[in-house]
Amino acid sequence: MNNFSIQHQITLKEYTRLNFALLYGKIWFLTLSALGALFVMWSLLLCFVNHYSIFNNEYSTFGATAAILSVYVPVINWLRCFRIFRSNFKLSEPLTYDFSEEGLAITGESFSSKYGWEKIPRIKTIKGWLLVYQGRAITNLLKTESADHANIDSLKIFLKERYPQIKVK
Repeated sequence: MNNFSIQHQITLKEYTRLNFALLYGKIWFLTLSALGALFVMWSLLLCFVNHYSIFNNEYSTFGATAAILSVYVPVINWLRCFRIFRSNFKLSEPLTYDFSEEGLAITGESFSSKYGWEKIPRIKTIKGWLLVYQGRAITNLLKTESADHANIDSLKIFLKERYPQIKVK
């Protein structure tokens, strides 16, 4: 593996898009959204065609809950992204990620940190992003460009061969 560096400064728009990609990547949320949309379409069809009120039906509670949650969860996710991004200054400053055979070094304007590969449980790529997990939920976010894909592919191969305990996706 060749040592390489990637520099990036994340924006609120990029951070929000990544969070929505992660949210809609979960099967439970896609199912909930589909059920909510089907309930709304079915209710409108019954209302306009048969002049039937959905609220007279005892089964409407599940559909109404799915419809409300399919709107509520993305709104809360957007508000949470906005609040987290505005309050975490380390997230919005320019960062340099240095990848080597020893580990990962992250340098920002106000901090510097190093991680050995044995301390990183998972690395995941999703829609132009490299997510380096420090634990179950804490993640370093790195936007990758098309020029970085060869280096990231060699990093994945290196980690699969040398550190099989790291989940690489």
